[in-house]
Amino acid sequence: MSDTVILPPDESKTIGQKVPNTLFFDERGQSVRLDAFLGKPVVISPIFTQCYYTCPIITQSLKEVILNIPEFEKQYGVISLSFDVADTPKTLKAFQGKEKLPFFWKVVGATKENLFPFLNALDFKFMTLEEGGFAHPNLIIILGKDHKVSSYLYGTSYSIKKLKRALERAQGNKPPETWTSYIFLFFLFGFIAALTFIVFRINLYNRSS
Repeated sequence: MSDTVILPPDESKTIGQKVPNTLFFDERGQSVRLDAFLGKPVVISPIFTQCYYTCPIITQSLKEVILNIPEFEKQYGVISLSFDVADTPKTLKAFQGKEKLPFFWKVVGATKENLFPFLNALDFKFMTLEEGGFAHPNLIIILGKDHKVSSYLYGTSYSIKKLKRALERAQGNKPPETWTSYIFLFFLFGFIAALTFIVFRINLYNRSS
């Protein structure tokens, strides 16, 4: 296995940016545009079908979490996107069957001309390895209802809590993590200031007694 390290996306360049309405093809060879999911947050899972290590692990972890979110298919979309231009409808269908993905889960590929502008918008980088396969970051991307990049989740396994939080944020129902942190710090500093004032008043009272 290669020790090649691929840098993760630069979120400062991508968060809040709309991705192109890319033309994909699915496991049946039919055209699918990203706008088919417009109005729904979408989970994008970059994979390649001949991956026998992290891609299946990511897919199974994501599937387990998604199947435990009630009515996921009515509120959200999920796409396994192959970044291998050698993938065909036949290999996509084989991947879908091997991973036993539910009916609402799209497995898509794209031509080089359509694929790379989309990956660039996500700042998703990968490298072809001499021994075959690709080195790539392990992550999923959450797009908002307007298909602007909302957040990334990193690693090969995901918790239902983190994914639900990311999806709620993509729906516009939850403030970004940074604002949540600021709010917490605001109340923390307020509490410390109030406590300091109380201690000061007690000491002042004791001195005057």
